[in-house]
Amino acid sequence: MEISDEDDRNIIVEAKTINPIHFTYDCPYCYRIRSGRLVDSPFCKRTKRLLSSAVPTRHFHGSGGDLSNRIEHRVSHCTVNDDKGVFIKITNKTKRYK
Repeated sequence: MEISDEDDRNIIVEAKTINPIHFTYDCPYCYRIRSGRLVDSPFCKRTKRLLSSAVPTRHFHGSGGDLSNRIEHRVSHCTVNDDKGVFIKITNKTKRYK
């Protein structure tokens, strides 16, 4: 499967890790801050400064036991961006665990 670019209904991300049960990716839409709360931007709404504690939320999806390089499509379960699908690229850069 070839994908060329993001569109109105889908985003493209790279998988960070994969094992026989799950693969993971960092969400480009939601961040977790030190308090554990989810926010939709790594910037403070009041001061517009970068929140040093904001880290992308890592989402999990099932891998089906397949550790090969490929492109998977999933429906997002992100609470910030639940209206888009996600193309996840599993590449040589994806860290594999058996």
